[in-house]
This record gives sequence, structure tokens and C-alpha cells, in this order.
Amino acid sequence: MHQVQGEYNLCGLSYCPVLAELRARYTLRNVVNKERIDGSSPPSIFVGRIGYPRVNVYPAAPSIHGDTSNLENPKTWLNMRLEDFISSRLSLIRGSIRARVEDARNPPRTLHDIQVMALPNKPVDSELILEKPVGTRYVFDEHSPPFGPSAPLQELRISSLPPPPRIVDKVYGDTDLNATEAIWTLYSHGIGVHHISRLLSVGALGVGKRRRLVPTRWSITAVDKQVSDKLLSEVRDYPLISEYRVYVRSFKDNTFIGILAPHTWLYEWAEAWWPGSTWNVWVVMWFSSLTMRVTGGVMTTHQ
Repeated sequence: MHQVQGEYNLCGLSYCPVLAELRARYTLRNVVNKERIDGSSPPSIFVGRIGYPRVNVYPAAPSIHGDTSNLENPKTWLNMRLEDFISSRLSLIRGSIRARVEDARNPPRTLHDIQVMALPNKPVDSELILEKPVGTRYVFDEHSPPFGPSAPLQELRISSLPPPPRIVDKVYGDTDLNATEAIWTLYSHGIGVHHISRLLSVGALGVGKRRRLVPTRWSITAVDKQVSDKLLSEVRDYPLISEYRVYVRSFKDNTFIGILAPHTWLYEWAEAWWPGSTWNVWVVMWFSSLTMRVTGGVMTTHQ
């Protein structure tokens, strides 16, 4: 009955929560109770923030070999059905080690292998040997993509390591280059922000004696800010336009509207959620800084 309702969206939702849950359990059926995960890591590495400056580092891999790069490529997630996205993310089984953030400067063997694993932009054939069997507990969090089950990591074995992009190898080996310059150098050479944040997170960027592990959430914010600040320093010097312009894009029930005005640099950003959606189940608020009423939670920024 649930399958029929899910196929025809009889509940009115764009996806079926029941089928999503069943798909998640089906994805994990072949790895539960295993102590060895042998597969191609996208590569996938997550650094937690709980307990900082002692943090958990999680290298992850699915139990399949081949091109698994889509499992860690946010650009491809936009075109995936929710059920497929959840299944693909939960297929990444995580091993965990505990480390001090300053260990990145002179890493022990396992942490060094994790750093090396983060360098390529292609999947890394690896084997996670865990201290105990994989369980069924996975992680859903509104601030990060879904995470598959984890267990303490006993050993990480890398059997095939693709060469990293030349600029990545160069920046990784330059221990006199500070992190800000490293981030912009990589970005200007076409390295994606997701890859850059992974490098910063594992302590592969910056002056050698100051390198450290950076929780993934923080590294994403840091890279976004560094790149944005650099681009904005250029945008501010652009000549004024002579007209008002409106740009609209809609994608998967999201609508993005950009309005450009002939004015010196400043911006205002607003975000609203449709009534009854995930982020606006009950709330109705007024957006006082605009002349129109907006239903939903609203966030604004001025600069």
C-alpha cells in the first residue's frame, strides 16, 4: 500500500518518506555487521567539531569500486531524486579516528593517509578496517548532507591513488604559502570550492607550522568567505548599469529572483519559505524592511 501511495504521490508530497526510509535500509543491507569496507572513496572525508581542539575525522567509502565521484559532488545532487540522494549518501560507510587539530602539522600514519586521500579529484580505491562491525545508525541533520553508519577505524589502506591536479600538489607542498593565498590560488586555477574546503579541513593548506584540522562546517564557511571577498573586491569596481534588471530561476520548487539596480554597491538578501514546508510549518512573519508581506521565516543581510 505504501509503495502504491508513494508511486502516485497520493499523500500530496513530492516524495514518499516511507519509501525513502525503506530505500535507506535497503542500501545498508550489504554492509551491516561488516568490519571491512572495500571500495572507491569519492574521496569523502568529514572532520567533526564536537570536542574541539580534539576532533573526530571520518574517511568514508562505499562497498563498491568504480566512479563514485557523484557521491561527493553537490552539483550532481541537484538532479537526483530525494530517495536516490539519500541512498547514495548512506552508502558511504565511515571510519573514525580521534585527533588533535595540530596533528595535521606532523600527522601520524593514518592521518597522513587521510590527508593524501583528500588530494585527488577522482575516486581513491581504499579499504577501511574497522574495530567493530558496522551498525545501522545513520545521521540526518539539517546542517549537513546525510551520513552513513560509522565505527572506529583500526586501519586505512589505500590501494590506488590517482594523481592530484598539479596545482593541488604544488599548493600542498608549499609550506610557506598561507591558507588565504592557497585558497585563491586553487580557485583561480579551476579547483572547485568543495574540493578546496576538503583540503583545508584535513590540514593540507597553509603555512606548515600553522596547519591544522578544521571542522568541515567551518572549512566550508571559510572557503566561501575567502573566495566571495576576493570576487566582491572586483565587483565593487564594476561600472554602474543604466537600468533595472530582473533575473529569475526556478529549480525543484525553489525560485530565485535577482534584482539589479543602477546604484553604488550594496545588497539586500531575503529568504522566505512556503507555508507548510519543512522550514515553515507554522510560522508567519512580516518582513518589515520591504513594502511587501512575506509569509515564512525571513533572513536579511545588508552591506
